Amino acid sequence: MAFKIFRSGDASAPVLTGSGGTLTALFDAVLVNGYGTQPAAGWSIAATSASIRAYQQGGGAGLYYSVADNKPGTDNYQAAFMWGFETVTGASLGTGPMPASGEIVVRKSASGGSTGDSVARNWICFADNRTCYFFACTGDTNAPTGAYMSVLFGDFFSLAPGDTHNTFIIGNPTPGTANDYSANCGPATAGAIAGHFIGRSYTGSLGAVAMCKHGDGGKKGGASDDSGAAAANGTMPTPNQTDNAYYLSPFWVVESAIPAIRGRLRGLWDIPFALPANFDDGQTFTVGINNASIKSFMLVKLLSVNNGTGGSGALMVETSDTLETNAT
Repeated sequence: MAFKIFRSGDASAPVLTGSGGTLTALFDAVLVNGYGTQPAAGWSIAATSASIRAYQQGGGAGLYYSVADNKPGTDNYQAAFMWGFETVTGASLGTGPMPASGEIVVRKSASGGSTGDSVARNWICFADNRTCYFFACTGDTNAPTGAYMSVLFGDFFSLAPGDTHNTFIIGNPTPGTANDYSANCGPATAGAIAGHFIGRSYTGSLGAVAMCKHGDGGKKGGASDDSGAAAANGTMPTPNQTDNAYYLSPFWVVESAIPAIRGRLRGLWDIPFALPANFDDGQTFTVGINNASIKSFMLVKLLSVNNGTGGSGALMVETSDTLETNAT
């Protein structure tokens, strides 16, 4: 299985702006209906109202993700709100919410404001019928300037036998801010990362739980373990001098309260070195991973880290037909 790749530059692609309903129209096209010659990722719409949708996964856990793109809260039209639900009773109502309280903020545009705007924003989305990784260049000027803002949601690959609640959402948990959390990492025993949630514990007990993720930050040779970001106390030379190689790592999903490694994010890879300046956004690679299996990747650069207040990072998204997928 491989992700379908959707881009704002595609023929007939939906246009994302800081106006109401543009994000739900985009997800309608990407997840459910397709556009131009692009087939959809294989989700469905379970409930709808004006600029609000509940999308259901077409495979895996079959969870629902609701998007309210109707000028929610203090974000006005600059952002939409998002939640996961186990069942839905309306376009933005349901049981078993994820997060258990609050919302995930999906930033759309720096200039949306209280009246919206018509500035088209570049975006890219990687999705199949279980998982979706969405990135938008919103025009925000927080560090680093021009960074992507993202929301990541759907199934992760679970290590727990019979796990039917291997669902997650990662995004900005704070309304009124322009932060991104997709490249943020932390040691497995360090507790939760803000904006990271799993649908239920591996035990199956009802209620969303906090999540942490980590890659292989020890290879940075410094204090920071955020993906692709320069470490605070120096870095190992890159590429590795003995074999001229760049090493990647899966993102490990940690159930924070235990703590226990629950699984891996499907097709999303940590860059455990300070990203060289000559690596460009959208650059593609076909390489042997850690001198083993051959996979293809696309770079997503730049992403703010440390709660959007400093540093820059990046991710690799697996684009080959090699995604880890649980049977259920």
